[in-house]
Amino acid sequence: MRSTYKFLGLVALVFLLCNKALAAPSMSDGEAKKLIEKDWNSSSFVVLPLGTFKVVREGFSNEVGFISNNAHESLIAWAKAGVVSINYDQEFENFKKGKTTGGYRWDWYNEMTSRGLSAIITVTPTSTGAQLIDKENPKRIKFLQGNFIVTNVVKNEARKKGVDDYRLVMVAYTAQWNKLLKQYSQIIGKPLAEKRKAIVLFKWDPFSSKWKRVANDVANANEEFKTRKTADALR
Repeated sequence: MRSTYKFLGLVALVFLLCNKALAAPSMSDGEAKKLIEKDWNSSSFVVLPLGTFKVVREGFSNEVGFISNNAHESLIAWAKAGVVSINYDQEFENFKKGKTTGGYRWDWYNEMTSRGLSAIITVTPTSTGAQLIDKENPKRIKFLQGNFIVTNVVKNEARKKGVDDYRLVMVAYTAQWNKLLKQYSQIIGKPLAEKRKAIVLFKWDPFSSKWKRVANDVANANEEFKTRKTADALR
């Protein structure tokens, strides 16, 4: 009987140790600050595609060679900022006006009716954009948004969803924006302030023993949040 108790006690101890090893650790304000800064300053990129694309309705651009109308509008703004140039396929522009040469393009007609094809564009880098071409993927431009410093941790609390552990962190931070991104934000009418605020959600990965950012909402310090990504992730 005594040996049975010892065995059960050993099993209970192993169970507790395993649970402790898998449980999410606490996160101090200082740790949250360092984690957010490291994450943002190494992964907050602007990425612009280069090449020839068909511009289609939202929801129909999930294939290679297609982009959405919103992405098209964004590229137009980046062209105004001097990062890319956009050339429109003149044959397609004439086709939209009923002017056809070399036969009727049924493929274009079908895509206009099924996908909402509105333009065929070729995006190339300007002299400024050429300096920002991604060395790992020359078919795109890629550069960091800026440098970010957390100035105050406003809230830092544990959250639970099912078997998963989360950490919800609200911070105030300052941003030294890349000048091209700042110019772009002015063009689209959404200027970026240096004083900002954010709600950041981390999820604990017990297999890698790391906190991983899964969502964040950001805004200028004097404005309301326009997204609910963190709240949606916790539903």
